[in-house]
Amino acid sequence: ADAAIAALAARLGQERTAAVFRRRAGTWRRLVHPEQRAVQPRFADGRFLPGAGPATEDGFVEGNAAQYAWMVPHDPAGLAASMGGRRAAVRRLDDFFGRLNAGPHEPFAFLGNEPGLGTPWLYDWLGAPWKAQRVVRRALLELYRPTPGGMPGNDDGGTMSAWWVLGALGLYPAVPGSDVLALGSPLFEQATLRLGDDRVTISAPAAAPGRPYVRGLALGGRAWGRPWLRLAQLRRAGRLAFALGTRPDRRWGA
Repeated sequence: ADAAIAALAARLGQERTAAVFRRRAGTWRRLVHPEQRAVQPRFADGRFLPGAGPATEDGFVEGNAAQYAWMVPHDPAGLAASMGGRRAAVRRLDDFFGRLNAGPHEPFAFLGNEPGLGTPWLYDWLGAPWKAQRVVRRALLELYRPTPGGMPGNDDGGTMSAWWVLGALGLYPAVPGSDVLALGSPLFEQATLRLGDDRVTISAPAAAPGRPYVRGLALGGRAWGRPWLRLAQLRRAGRLAFALGTRPDRRWGA
């Protein structure tokens, strides 16, 4: 009986802790300006920073309000709702990626630095995964070169290199604290991943620089229609096979 009571108490303690973290993880909403529908710096007394706009850098590190507005990887549904809904969020992302590496002073993407590296993959949760495939492929081919100084920003201990490798595999760990992988499209016809004692093969026979769009996908030989999966599923299946094309399939994964 004592052991059962102790186990129940531990469980209740974990549930309370989880509830606290869930509540704290939602406090980003307090920074959403009600008129701009975007995150803005806010003072302790509740006032937003006067005159702040998308290009505002005050209150942010190595970036601006437009770039940090997307940094809610644990709640893309809530983020889209704060922007006026999924379609509004997609339109804003489309405008944002009008430039891929604009630097910290302009309200466009800054894929040469960490704060924006997860942003392209948000399309996977907004019903437009083909746009994630397009943006990531453009970044892989346009922003990187196999030359000295061929990275779009400081590698920072391998971060930029890892982003390129993951993008070229068609995978990205988009949700911190979980094993959820957003899916893009592989740049190579075949790759083998060694995950401990497990081996995973990623194949895309039609892969080419000009074929970034997923036309079909199979996980372990079975059709897969979602633009994400879990690492545990990938390890069990052992195989991920992509059918790629030059034109987007707006239905797959939507």
